Amino acid sequence: MPDRCVYAYIIMARIVRVYECGMVADFFKPRSLAEALNLLSIDNIDRFKKNSDRAARVHHAESNAVRLRAIVRGVIQEKKSDAET
Repeated sequence: MPDRCVYAYIIMARIVRVYECGMVADFFKPRSLAEALNLLSIDNIDRFKKNSDRAARVHHAESNAVRLRAIVRGVIQEKKSDAET
């Protein structure tokens, strides 16, 4: 389970950085999280909210489901093609 948490953290950190929709802190250390939170201003929070909306348009469950179905269909097609040859 810890490997999955770290992997998920890496993916989330990348989204946060790309879309500038939050701050990435070393969440394993309470002090570093507290320091990051203390740096936030109302302007930061408002910007993060707006940017989060932008990120959500790309990274929402329905969009990911469409991509996943396309990937699965491609794999199935490849398996069928391999089986026919």
